[in-house]
Amino acid sequence: MKYTRSIHTLIAVSLLIVMGMQWGCGHDGHSAVAPNCKIVGIVTDNESESPIPGARVADNNYGGSPNKACQEAWTDENGRYELMTWYEEHTIVASAPGYQPALKILLTKVVGQESEMEMNFSISK
Repeated sequence: MKYTRSIHTLIAVSLLIVMGMQWGCGHDGHSAVAPNCKIVGIVTDNESESPIPGARVADNNYGGSPNKACQEAWTDENGRYELMTWYEEHTIVASAPGYQPALKILLTKVVGQESEMEMNFSISK
């Protein structure tokens, strides 16, 4: 009985994944198989300019739909992060406990696509 339920769950999840890959996404109608833009950078303390380890960088619920899961990353011990998201203009947020969140707009070029972009944050207490 337990085995049959597991197989049914696996089949249902597989179907949802396949169907999700076939649906258009958001306003642009492209299929959201995976994020296609890497954002790299560092998060620092605005006053001391020291890197902030464990800060969260996210696409600010941009992908809050079944076809675009929200993307997030955390900084390493040097305050550096790598965030995968979609190459479309939207807001990126950096936050850490005890600090005010900082927002920046991910600006894209009209023609072409950059596979990697740099975005640094300086956040305040």
